[in-house]
Amino acid sequence: MKLFIDSTQKIFVAALLNDNNTIEYKVITETKYKVEEIINFFDKLSKLDSIEEIYINLGPGSFTGSRIALLYVRTLSQLNSNINIFTTNSYELLDKQNHSNAKSIFYINATKTKSYSLSKNKVEIIDKVFCESQINYEEILNNFSFYQSIFVLSSFKNIQPIYASNPQIGEVKK
Repeated sequence: MKLFIDSTQKIFVAALLNDNNTIEYKVITETKYKVEEIINFFDKLSKLDSIEEIYINLGPGSFTGSRIALLYVRTLSQLNSNINIFTTNSYELLDKQNHSNAKSIFYINATKTKSYSLSKNKVEIIDKVFCESQINYEEILNNFSFYQSIFVLSSFKNIQPIYASNPQIGEVKK
């Protein structure tokens, strides 16, 4: 079984796929409460011990969403050392989906007033762009074999979410 998870965008997506890449169970929902959605998703999975591969988007996107999904993925891989983790990023998903070239630039939501500008080798936070790109998760899940090539096998110890700037955790530093 394969697990696909992406909580970097406004939409939380998680799906369990069988060896033929057929969807066994999925959740696609727009939410601010990604922690609750992740907990609910894993609570409903009866085949957790059959997961052999995990596919995760590392961002950029929601700070909390990126971190909590990665925490679950790392935990699963520590509980079952036979799980392989494959990672990608929002740019690669959009680029593959749009059949683009290496010069493409995509914009995704960062905050109410900012967007992420994504290119092949650069992520920036810019003033809001109102024609932001949307990842079509139904397309990805329904054609998962096509998208697998943009994921890279990664060690759970070395996986980090992608941020456009260093995250501020705790008190504001002076």
